[in-house]
Amino acid sequence: MDALAKCAAECNHCATACLDEQDVKMLSRCIKLDIDCAEICKLAASYVARGSEHVQHILNECAEICEACVKNATNIHTWSIVKDVLKNAGVALKFVIRAWPHNCFDF
Repeated sequence: MDALAKCAAECNHCATACLDEQDVKMLSRCIKLDIDCAEICKLAASYVARGSEHVQHILNECAEICEACVKNATNIHTWSIVKDVLKNAGVALKFVIRAWPHNCFDF
């Protein structure tokens, strides 16, 4: 659950940083994915905390959104920013990757 909370915090941080950039419109997809990722991570953490029988479904969605978020970030941000995101959210990504039934995290 801590990993999911860290991922949500990092995505919120990224979205806020994007909003401070000159060309916010160019970053709209990144901001939307950051918000989606943060929200699904918070939701997944609550499902895990209460031991929901539907936790696997939520973790699968969480993994898919996290993957899209990181892939998008690697396309528009400098590597140093992406590296910081991965370092700070890396634990969450590893947690989510374990929940994902396919090996699709080769980015």
